[in-house]
Amino acid sequence: MKRQICSALLVSLLWGGYFVRAEVVTWPLPELVGLVGRYPGSDVVSVDLGAAFSEIHSVKIQCSGSISSGLGCGDGIERPVFPYYQIPGVIEFFVEHPASDSCVTTVGPYSDGFSVEQSFDCPGGTDWSILLDGQAELVFHVRSKLVVVGGVTLLHPAATIYEASLIIDGVPAGASPVMHEVEQAFLLAGSTYTIAWTDPAGDCQGSYFLDYSIDDGATWTAIEDSAVSGGCAYDWTVPAVNSAECRIRILDADSPWLSDTTDVLFAIYECQGPVAGDLDGNCYVEFNDFGLFAAGWGEGLLGPEELLAWAQSWLACGNPFDPVCTGQPE
Repeated sequence: MKRQICSALLVSLLWGGYFVRAEVVTWPLPELVGLVGRYPGSDVVSVDLGAAFSEIHSVKIQCSGSISSGLGCGDGIERPVFPYYQIPGVIEFFVEHPASDSCVTTVGPYSDGFSVEQSFDCPGGTDWSILLDGQAELVFHVRSKLVVVGGVTLLHPAATIYEASLIIDGVPAGASPVMHEVEQAFLLAGSTYTIAWTDPAGDCQGSYFLDYSIDDGATWTAIEDSAVSGGCAYDWTVPAVNSAECRIRILDADSPWLSDTTDVLFAIYECQGPVAGDLDGNCYVEFNDFGLFAAGWGEGLLGPEELLAWAQSWLACGNPFDPVCTGQPE
């Protein structure tokens, strides 16, 4: 399964022992693309988000398109019927609610192209129960913004949609996988690290996408383009990067808005060359090196100058991101 992930801004909430998400998720509406609306007709499209929600806090529409003005003339007084004038138009989007007034947002008037993101207004308060199952009817309607008493409409306003999406702030139904924290503060590029997680069903039979970030979650890179399935662990070949702001995230392959991210930052570093004090050859001075150093001291395998150099390196250069460590990244 290849990934098709909706854009989402994730905020963790603990619920029922699992991490679920209060999310702002963007769902494209390809059904609207290319629609040309003319007063007074309406287009109705069926929206299927492919996801259910336990809560919805707000809904916006994000769209771009163009609105062309209508043309009218006369005011019912002057003869002949002059002057000519433009009739600005607006687009109204309705989410129909059978139990109450529909939620609506009005786009325009604009004289030409537009690109907007704006909220729906629900009379009597916000009630988005109609969208909890992820399905609704969306009405696209163009109307005139100007009415001249006694005037004659020669051409009604019209509008065309180039791109449209619904932006929903809510809590998708279902439980998320729980990402285990990276147990090592520093990972060597090219080494293998086993990523682990907890499957909500408890049987490790789910399918998941895995990503990593080297800028504290600002951007993400796929660890595998295809979904990982049939287990709760994955052997990851650590990429050749240098960063102290790394995270890993997991996304449900069928419901990618159900996801989790490691909370604690870790570092990835490349070996820049021989490091004094690195006795086990992993390009990082750690306690294992101290054990080898102590063994060498006791057995007389190291000379006094070598022992002193390694001791100083072990004490001062355990962090490969410390610029005083010669040969390590600054």
